Amino acid sequence: MRGELDLATVDRVVRYVSDVIDRQDGPVSVDLRGVAFCDACGLGALIRIAAYAERAGRRLELVRPSGALTKIMRITGVDQLLLAPARA
Repeated sequence: MRGELDLATVDRVVRYVSDVIDRQDGPVSVDLRGVAFCDACGLGALIRIAAYAERAGRRLELVRPSGALTKIMRITGVDQLLLAPARA
């Protein structure tokens, strides 16, 4: 995933990742290092994607979020829902 994750892009992103989830048998990894901006709509999209993956019985891995994205996830409390614990 790259670019901005905001009101203008969330529907397209949710559709795309949901399609990927539907086509996979195993876990789905989403590399977030290219996300330059994420607003509240973007966080909502990530939550929707995670819920969709759970309903589909797939493990969703959101990996390599930027420092700014990690910070907004922590501030809003969605980091515990969306991000896997750091591996030692």
